[in-house]
Amino acid sequence: MDRQLIGLMRGGLGGGAAAGPGPGPSPAPAAGGARGAAVAPTPQQQQPMQAVLGTLRGVASGALASALLGRRTASSDAAAAAANAAACDPAAAGFATATAAAAAAPLRQARGQEGQATSLKQLMGLPEGPVAPPPMRSLPAAPTKVFPAAHKGSVCSVAVMRPGHFVATCGTDRGVIGWDLQNLTSTNAYHGAAGTVNDAAFTQDGRRLLAACGDKRILSWSFESGRQEHTLTGHGGGVLCVACSALDASVAVSAGEDRCVKVWDLQRGFCVRSLPCAKMPSALALSLDGTTILTGHLDGSLCLWDMRQDRAGGKALAEALGARRHNRGAMT
Repeated sequence: MDRQLIGLMRGGLGGGAAAGPGPGPSPAPAAGGARGAAVAPTPQQQQPMQAVLGTLRGVASGALASALLGRRTASSDAAAAAANAAACDPAAAGFATATAAAAAAPLRQARGQEGQATSLKQLMGLPEGPVAPPPMRSLPAAPTKVFPAAHKGSVCSVAVMRPGHFVATCGTDRGVIGWDLQNLTSTNAYHGAAGTVNDAAFTQDGRRLLAACGDKRILSWSFESGRQEHTLTGHGGGVLCVACSALDASVAVSAGEDRCVKVWDLQRGFCVRSLPCAKMPSALALSLDGTTILTGHLDGSLCLWDMRQDRAGGKALAEALGARRHNRGAMT
């Protein structure tokens, strides 16, 4: 843009000198006496050129912004440009007017006619009026597939393997069933519970499936083969819920009707810590880092158990995690 403005001013100043030379010595004739040879501007001509250049920069940018906002017409822009240039140098007033008009010409063409206000959406080619929000996703009207006889009683819980495409369901019929969501078929049935299976959970690696049973036990199966690995005992009442650590496949927690929360080492198959509750727990969750247990109770209360604040509890978790690392080292 600066080169275009300098070219306009040089041509304008040259024309002005031909019409009426300004004060100062006349430029020396070109060598050889050739007609039409380029004449370098004198220092007296360079000073108004720099001043007009700065003025035209502001005028051109102001005209562009005003045209985009629709606040000023092209005629007012040209008048303002001429006034600013005339205040700086009267000889360059005509060139400032021509430059401002040339800068506003594309905008006038986009407006369609002189002086008509245009919104920014029109200049950008966007549709006028409010834009409709994208359609919200909704649930399908009917299920993809129905398994009418999956369980012979009520379904109590659904466990999801993460990552993976397998789930497990359990219910009052004392059964646990694994499902493949890709093929929409059952993969295996897990037996051994003597009472209602209240909850189920997958370990972090997805190899084991745990079931909280109403017969005071927690059963552990190999999800792939269906073989029972451990029977965890220690609750004085039916086990209501179970959860597994998201970091270590050998750590799980459970809560039961005996108002007790227990921490289990699945690698060795026994309880490493027991936390007595004052109220009956009905729900259980374990934080991602494995240090906080959240229990929900029948009276509507919630309890947070920070294992790092309890010396014995922290030691129990450290023992469970340490045993897991030791076994991994022995296997390698």
